[in-house]
Amino acid sequence: MLTRHTLILTGLILFVVALGVGGALWWKSHPASSNGAVQSTRSSAEIHREWIEKTQKVLDQYAQDHEAEQARDALTQVTVTAEDRDTHLALVLALEALHQKTPDADNRFEKAVQSFHRQAL
Repeated sequence: MLTRHTLILTGLILFVVALGVGGALWWKSHPASSNGAVQSTRSSAEIHREWIEKTQKVLDQYAQDHEAEQARDALTQVTVTAEDRDTHLALVLALEALHQKTPDADNRFEKAVQSFHRQAL
């Protein structure tokens, strides 16, 4: 009986050790930078400024080619501050509505652009 308990306990210990080693190896192979967990060293003001510049470029490009899907995808690659998040999301969703040709998509896009311009001031 003692041998059986010893074997079970040894097996359990080996399982926990193997789980720990496997978890450590997995953690090292997935650095925090790949999932966006690393905090930026840029200031919020700098990120806001870059957001305005990049978003305006995307909107200018959209005004020329009317490629809503391309514009939407480009905006999803832009880093956004917490203060700009709602406006940014409104632009992305409005471009998706244009891409999907939903009713009132033009009005929705116009409102999102106006909100962006107010925030960019």
